[in-house]
Amino acid sequence: MPNKKFDSKAKRNYICSIYTRSATGDKASLEGQEMRCRTAVRQAGWTIVDAYVRCDARASGNSFSKREGLESLIAAAKMTPRPFDHIVVDEPSRLTRDLRQAIELIDVLAQYKVKVYYVDELVPKNKGLRVKLALDKRQYKGMNNPIG
Repeated sequence: MPNKKFDSKAKRNYICSIYTRSATGDKASLEGQEMRCRTAVRQAGWTIVDAYVRCDARASGNSFSKREGLESLIAAAKMTPRPFDHIVVDEPSRLTRDLRQAIELIDVLAQYKVKVYYVDELVPKNKGLRVKLALDKRQYKGMNNPIG
């Protein structure tokens, strides 16, 4: 019988952090985002590290300034060993509303082998009208186009 740890066909149990953000600091919105992320992670069969669940309340999505929760996840992603494999976010605008910033952040995290996933990527029924930020960034060179 093959050892699952070394079986390349075995489904990997990824370790995840969660990031939520609200410009108004609305507690119900932040709790709803976290609940949707937790549900999606469970459905994917992955694990959440509660010590790396972060929230930025009253933080604009137009810049990364005053986003201590996100900054702490980026710093943790650079640690060796990494405490998580993925950052799960409810939807793209919770990470940032600027497409160029999103692509740059995803590139930085990829250098440390950390991926960003959105709830609709983990839960097939929610695929609808999402923005895939893992696009070829050359298409957006020099673009500063806010997302919705």
